[in-house]
Amino acid sequence: MIRSVKYLTLLLLLVFSAVIPAQTDDVPSASSGKLQFYLDHASFQGNTDNNHVEFYLMLFADQLKTSESAYGTQAVVDINFLITDLSGNVVDESQWSTEAAINTDSDMRTQVIYDEWSIQLLPGQYAVELNVSDRYSSSIGRIRCNVMIHSLSISESCLSDIKFINGIKREEGGRIIHTPNPSRRYGLLNPTLQFYYEIYSSGLLDGESVIPEYTIEGIGNGYSQALQGSSIVFKEKTVGLIQNIDVKNLNSGSYNLTVSITNENLPNGKVSRAFEILQADYFQTMIMLTDQEFEALESILSVVATESQKSLYEDLSHKGKMQFLVNYFIRDDAVAVRSQNQNLVELLKRYNYAKENFGNQQLDGWSTDMGRVLIMYGFPDEIDRQRFSQDSKPYETWIYRDERELYYVFGDINNNGGFVLLHSNKEGEIYNPSWKDLVSGI
Repeated sequence: MIRSVKYLTLLLLLVFSAVIPAQTDDVPSASSGKLQFYLDHASFQGNTDNNHVEFYLMLFADQLKTSESAYGTQAVVDINFLITDLSGNVVDESQWSTEAAINTDSDMRTQVIYDEWSIQLLPGQYAVELNVSDRYSSSIGRIRCNVMIHSLSISESCLSDIKFINGIKREEGGRIIHTPNPSRRYGLLNPTLQFYYEIYSSGLLDGESVIPEYTIEGIGNGYSQALQGSSIVFKEKTVGLIQNIDVKNLNSGSYNLTVSITNENLPNGKVSRAFEILQADYFQTMIMLTDQEFEALESILSVVATESQKSLYEDLSHKGKMQFLVNYFIRDDAVAVRSQNQNLVELLKRYNYAKENFGNQQLDGWSTDMGRVLIMYGFPDEIDRQRFSQDSKPYETWIYRDERELYYVFGDINNNGGFVLLHSNKEGEIYNPSWKDLVSGI
């Protein structure tokens, strides 16, 4: 299956990471791997006891390689979607390709690709795995997450999930299309919080009216604001509403949005979801770095960040760059895949070790393949070294044992002491089962 998607304008992405606190039950998911994207979902009433569950994908076009076609410049991503119950039984498995038209007259950093699909699900908890790969490069990203689907039976009077959106457009014939916002981020470049939800009124009388209330509460910062919506008169059993709230004066941080309707015939008239505000003050709460720390983290950023992140970084002031580094490496734990308590001391220890042990005449140690892997994943649990022999050039295998065993094979294929990554079973890294052909013979 192939889907065609138009490019859209970038609204807000300052640092690619999920910052909504982990204690929040319902948060969007950010991918791991070279290809970075967001995934979110929302549930609506479906057929009988099933929910109609929509999934939303958002990724940035500057990560993708493009190709020319009869229709112009395009990018293509291949998508594999798997959802299982908690016993491991497959509920839905789909593969498709999404084509996106790229506007070559504007900066690709300002172009966003969206995709949306839906399935029918019974209430319950599910495991989701989403793999997205760039058709014209080796870039791959993956998300593994759990989603909870709450009951929205057609026999109930209740509210759907809140669907966060970036805007709407009206097609010919009057159909309204919502542009989803899977990152749930608003603020500096997107000062209007937009969302959509549905009211299901099997218990309300025809002509009866209700008044929704919208409450925004800060997560951990004490902020609270309540707004009253317009009166809604029911003429159908389902009413869909789009609401806009000005959030330009909110400080950066995580918030809960609650929609509530008080009516005896609407017993389940309350729903909440988390979202995030990023303003200029996001970069103003400074954690100072020494010159040595700043230089080290800037070097590491040059080998682990995406092109869009590097470009954003270069446009910042010195203070902005310092806070970017703090958020990227320290607060958001960007490279601590093996530990949830990564700190600056450990990160600089990896950097200095790589600098002293992996450098050669062409590259600094931290910028080599070995240096990058060490910085991102830490010291291996085991190293299997194979030196010169009659049948093989030098190579070594780094083995990591965590939730599953990961390995990285490095080889000195040019006989100059510079080991390069030849093969790994880690998603997003080089995968070459025939790597031994590269080190065979002297």
